[in-house]
Amino acid sequence: MGQACGADRCLRPRIRSRIMGDSRKSNSGGCSGLIFIAIAIGGVFFWEHLKPEAPTNQQVTSSPTSVSLPASPATAPAPETSPPPTPIQPQPDTASLNTFVHPVHDNYGMITLADGTSLVNVMVTKVDPAGVTLFYDGGGGTIPFEKFRNNGVPPDIRKIYGFDPVLADAYRKTETELTSANAAQIADAAKVSAQAQADAERLVKEKEAFIAGLEQVGFDSSIVKSVSVRNNWVTIVVSNVFHVMSYQTRLQTAQDFEKIWSAVHTETNDDPAAVRITDYNGNEVGGSGLMGIWVKNR
Repeated sequence: MGQACGADRCLRPRIRSRIMGDSRKSNSGGCSGLIFIAIAIGGVFFWEHLKPEAPTNQQVTSSPTSVSLPASPATAPAPETSPPPTPIQPQPDTASLNTFVHPVHDNYGMITLADGTSLVNVMVTKVDPAGVTLFYDGGGGTIPFEKFRNNGVPPDIRKIYGFDPVLADAYRKTETELTSANAAQIADAAKVSAQAQADAERLVKEKEAFIAGLEQVGFDSSIVKSVSVRNNWVTIVVSNVFHVMSYQTRLQTAQDFEKIWSAVHTETNDDPAAVRITDYNGNEVGGSGLMGIWVKNR
């Protein structure tokens, strides 16, 4: 028993170690199986959720339905119609009408007008779109094309010089406008000239009236040497006698000048009269100012 027990004790650790070894092996095998299963499941999940999706039939067939189709002819609005454009009538180039005016030197033995008048020894000197300028035995002048015969009997002046009624009317209209404009300019120039002449005559009369007024109050050539008038200004050149007067005497003299000139000028003018007093060299020594009449204070 003692040996048997001893043997039994000896065998127990071996048996235990073998059992533990087998259990370790079985555990390691089980772990490897679990890892393999987990990898397989992860691969399936990855393929199902991350793989590119193929277009389905619904996607393929739904795209054409998103395209809008044109409206049927029954529901489409009728196109707007506009009236046909009015044809533009050709207009003569009035700027180039003068190119049809040119001198000529054509001689004709006789030309018969539409009223039966015969012109003998005719010489045409100028042609324009409206007619011809000519000289003949006993007279001359400009004759419109309409006064010449149009029966084809030579010389057919209308045909020879290319009569065009449209150009003729345009040329006459232009000439009339130019004549009216020139007449207006001449009239305006005449008005300006007449006004200038009237102003010049008025200034002469005002100057004469001012000098007469100076003489009436006792100012002679000993004080006033010359007078000139321009618009509403009178310029008085005084002698040296004026400069040696006292300030108060010179001021009163300047005031008298202003009174006389104002009475003369404002009689026919609305603008205020103004006085300028100078010495022989044109130096201003008194006159009208913002504060009234002034004189130089020595």
